[in-house]
Amino acid sequence: MVEVRVKEPAREGKATEACRKALARALGVPVASVKLVRGARVAVKVFALATLDPAELAARLARLRP
Repeated sequence: MVEVRVKEPAREGKATEACRKALARALGVPVASVKLVRGARVAVKVFALATLDPAELAARLARLRP
């Protein structure tokens, strides 16, 4: 699980889109490859990444940890 915080308001999908872009930037993937799977109207969201295999995703997430 990854926690992402954004400044955009949770209205009209602005926060969801900001979260999607932040994930793409942090993971080094195109924004188009980050798809919302679940949680369009709630705080907890599930995204899918179309361009990374599980091992590469795990490696990139590990590099994000402080």
